[in-house]
Amino acid sequence: MNYEQAMEYIHAVQWAGHKPGLTRTRTLLAALGDPHKKLQFVHVAGTNGKGSTAAMLASCLQAAGYRVGLYTSPFINRFNERIQVNGQQIPDEALVRLIKIRGQIGSISGNNTPLILLDNVEIPSIQMVNPNDVQSISVLKDAASSSIYGSKAAFGVILITTKSGAQTDKFEVSYSNNFSWQDPAKSIEIGGIEALQYTLDAQINRGEPMPAAWSIQR
Repeated sequence: MNYEQAMEYIHAVQWAGHKPGLTRTRTLLAALGDPHKKLQFVHVAGTNGKGSTAAMLASCLQAAGYRVGLYTSPFINRFNERIQVNGQQIPDEALVRLIKIRGQIGSISGNNTPLILLDNVEIPSIQMVNPNDVQSISVLKDAASSSIYGSKAAFGVILITTKSGAQTDKFEVSYSNNFSWQDPAKSIEIGGIEALQYTLDAQINRGEPMPAAWSIQR
């Protein structure tokens, strides 16, 4: 995978609506080891000036001796602008490596199988999991699964936590889903036997031979 393919993978994700609540966000954070509980953040929200305000705060904190990560969206010139540490944009190689970790199995076009994560590591089949090692299973099958995990999660995400990676002794299974309806394809009227007469008349008028394998009794 090169940088252009990584960008194609990222931008292939399509927004499909939203579902209020923090359940899926907390599930994702738990699968990542709850990193938000170990770090300090400044979340800048609003209509205008978010990027400049975040950049100013990052510069002030860096000048004070902190190691500062900055994430902004959208970007101006290159996607790498969105992810910075101490003013340095993420290198192309690092970005490609992260995308490959997330999308190593499968392709941009995807398939009809869910994305399976075992302790936040993608595996090709649930058959690889020993049932005796499972601590909890979460199934995500809604618009948020694609917004969190990308286009590979179009058919859902199965989050499996093993006993070695869990912080609780209780076995849990959770499921999240939504449904949608789509109008069926418009039916197409196909000509019946009478349509053959139209074809026959047209061929006679044009003085052309009959189509192959036709036997006409007149």
